Parts: sequence; C-alpha cells; structure tokens
Amino acid sequence: MLKFMPIKCCRHAGFAFLGLLIMPVMQSCFTGIESTPEITYKEVMKQNAVASREQEMAESFTPEKYAGWKPGKRFFVTDQKVAWALRGAAGIQRGDTLEILGFSEGIDITGAPTREIAMRNLRMPSDTIVCVAPEVGKTEYYRIPFLIEESVIDTMRRALVGNTYYLKSALWYSDDGNTVRGRKFIPVKITGVMPFSDDYAAMVSIVDESNGATSGVLMSQNVGSPTRSFDTLFSITDPRRNYPETTDANWEAIRNSRVNDGMTRREVTAALGVPASIDRGVNQSAAYERWTYSDGISLLFVDGILTKR
Repeated sequence: MLKFMPIKCCRHAGFAFLGLLIMPVMQSCFTGIESTPEITYKEVMKQNAVASREQEMAESFTPEKYAGWKPGKRFFVTDQKVAWALRGAAGIQRGDTLEILGFSEGIDITGAPTREIAMRNLRMPSDTIVCVAPEVGKTEYYRIPFLIEESVIDTMRRALVGNTYYLKSALWYSDDGNTVRGRKFIPVKITGVMPFSDDYAAMVSIVDESNGATSGVLMSQNVGSPTRSFDTLFSITDPRRNYPETTDANWEAIRNSRVNDGMTRREVTAALGVPASIDRGVNQSAAYERWTYSDGISLLFVDGILTKR
C-alpha cells in the first residue's frame, strides 16, 4: 500500500509536485530510442565558428549548381583531352569556349537514364558537341572534365582584379605553369585572372608592390576539397600583425622562406611550413626536437628555440 508523507508548506508542496512531474520526463529523455542525441565539442565549435572574410570570398567562387544550368552557359577548355569525354569534339583545343545549346534525355550503355548536353565550340560553331551527363537531381554540382565554368572565372575577375592582398604562398608560377620561388606575406596587386587547368581553375596574375616583380599563383575554385582556395593563398589584413614578437630581421627571413638561429617553432613554421616528421628527446637540462622536412632540411630546437640548421 502506498503511503504519502504530509506536505508542510505551500512552497515545499510546489517543489514536490513539480518534482513528481519532472521525474518521468527526465526518464524519457535519457532512456529509449527517443533520447536526445549527444552533441560533441567539435560539433559545437563547428556550429559557433564564424567564417573569415577570406573564407567568405572563397565561397563566392563556387560553381553554379547543376540544376541551374541553362542554354547559353559557357565553359573554358583547359585541355584538349576533353575530347575523350565528348562526342563530336574533334579538333577541340585548349583555350576554346563551349556554349550549351540545349538538353535532352538519354540512356547509357547500362540502360540507366542520363542527360545529354548539346554544346557548340564558339571557334567552330557549326559543329555540335554532346556530353553525356547525370540526370538532374543525381548530383548537386557536376564537373565536366577539363572544362571550367566561365561564370566562376568572371566572378573571380570582378572580385579580385585591381585589389591588393597579402600573399601567403611562396609558390609562384610563370605564365606557362612552371614553378618560381617567390616571397610570401607581402602585399601584391591582382592584375588578371585566367582559366588554367582541371585541378586549379585559375591563374591569378600578381604584381609585388614592393619591387614591381610580376608572376602568378594558381587558385582552386570552391568545389570538393580545394587545396589552393582564396583563403589559403591570400590575407586581407597584414599577417605581420599576428607576429608582434618577431624581429624585423626574422620577419624578412620568413618572407623569403628562410630561417635564422634563435627563431621559435611558430616562426619556423611560418617560414617553412609544417615538417614531415618531429623527433623529440630530453636530458637533464633541456628538451630537444629534430624537425625534418620532405626536401631533406633538418632543424634542431633546444627548449623550443632553433639552435642548429
């Protein structure tokens, strides 16, 4: 037989009654398949993360969604190998521009429905080129190999040309795509944007504002997992502000991808990047670290300070 203890005052009675109501609710929250899923720390940080101005700029260089493609949409040909993926593309060359004429339904060799995209080469407009592509709804973004959407390059040009940013990469390129060792964390003015390759959508032409040297950097469009997106290549503000403890001599070395004895780990990372491996050790007086890079460079730190190159 159930027995109830007498409730001595109204305030306590309210709490007791509220407790009786809450207990079964709490039990339903923490048992069974309807329980609230646990939110991890990483998920909370991701939800609270605020995109930088550079990341917002990179996101504006996203290709158009596949469902939005319409007749008149144009693509730059980055390699004549695109002929392998198209019908009727004989004679196509790097630098050509293809324009969508229309769409039709098709069937692939397995009997699955496809979408056929009819295009023309503006250099040879009498020829009709056909690309066999997925149905709309099968993918959010679709990339035809060796083609770059003209709209992406146009957006890059409008947003970047004539502006000055701080370049974060020392890997520069000549017009023919050969690598050139340049400086980083320097102000550069963007003078042009041209379509480049399947991996790197654009060649961004730059001028070193300190000495007038001209070169280029390769930049990815914002699709998939871009390795050289705008936010990894450029900074809107001067990165020097993030290293107030760094001497002018060390900062100049960092700009030229060099290191000086006495640099901290952070300064060395700014100069050379993250090492391929780190070996650590200690003795009675100090902690040692040997940093080894993939190109063979080996550096020794004692108590976090570079002491031997």
